[in-house]
Amino acid sequence: MNSDIKQFTHVVDVKTKREFFLDLLRYTILKSETARKMIVFCRTKRGVDNLENYLGNARNRKDKEGKIMFDARGIHGDKLQYERDKIY
Repeated sequence: MNSDIKQFTHVVDVKTKREFFLDLLRYTILKSETARKMIVFCRTKRGVDNLENYLGNARNRKDKEGKIMFDARGIHGDKLQYERDKIY
């Protein structure tokens, strides 16, 4: 096992999961000097698309409260190959 990889499991209420997730991203990525990329698994393809849209697809976009959003790209089998290939 690679000691540079961290895995966490959190059980949260469905009503607050997006806010919890954003707080977790902000804490993990913005407070870390090394963490710059993250892989997030979703249960469904629709979930991938929803999360990708929610996170904004634009670096340094801010939410209603002025907090930074994240650049997100989703990968799943319904996307065209060139769309999956351009994910970095």
